[in-house]
Amino acid sequence: MNTDKVDADTVFNNMKNKQVLLDEFEKTRPNWRAFYFRFAVMILFVAFFLWLYPEAFKQPIPFVVLIVIFGIAGILNWEIQRIDSRIDALYKLLKDDFNKTP
Repeated sequence: MNTDKVDADTVFNNMKNKQVLLDEFEKTRPNWRAFYFRFAVMILFVAFFLWLYPEAFKQPIPFVVLIVIFGIAGILNWEIQRIDSRIDALYKLLKDDFNKTP
């Protein structure tokens, strides 16, 4: 096998791996639609809960407040996971570029 072909295959594989990391990095970009969608789903869930159990407002600590707190905690957990995966992809990209610089 020719050394030029081996070098070309190596460069091609490195470019392909870098493109996969770039795609993952772009996929985890913040999206305002997703935020509003999750917020709307949480509001709909609270409305559905109140429709099923209207006596929830008569409690000393309304269950609605607890449901909203858990909903916001779930949204924050999802955002933290997305941010962590974006940071991991960025770290891999930067580490790969740093290792290749002479």
